[in-house]
Amino acid sequence: MMNTIVIGLNLVGAILGLVAAWLWHKSARTDLPVRDPVTGNFVHRKTREPLGLSMGDLGMTVIEGAAVSRQAAAWTAAATFTMAIATITGAMA
Repeated sequence: MMNTIVIGLNLVGAILGLVAAWLWHKSARTDLPVRDPVTGNFVHRKTREPLGLSMGDLGMTVIEGAAVSRQAAAWTAAATFTMAIATITGAMA
């Protein structure tokens, strides 16, 4: 019975870890523009076309990335806690 609980906790922890990894990946993939060194305008990273963005738009992109990072941190904490419970339960078996 204890082995079944440990296996279940390990599976839940692995799933939580995968969700956390996907969220960390998503938070790192924010498409921040670059500044044109001549004009100082924000341009697309690959095409170098002007984007017409302001500093406020750039700030919102950073805030959105931070919100996803916060979610990823919570999922990572849940995965770590679940794996710790599985380890303790396994040691008691």
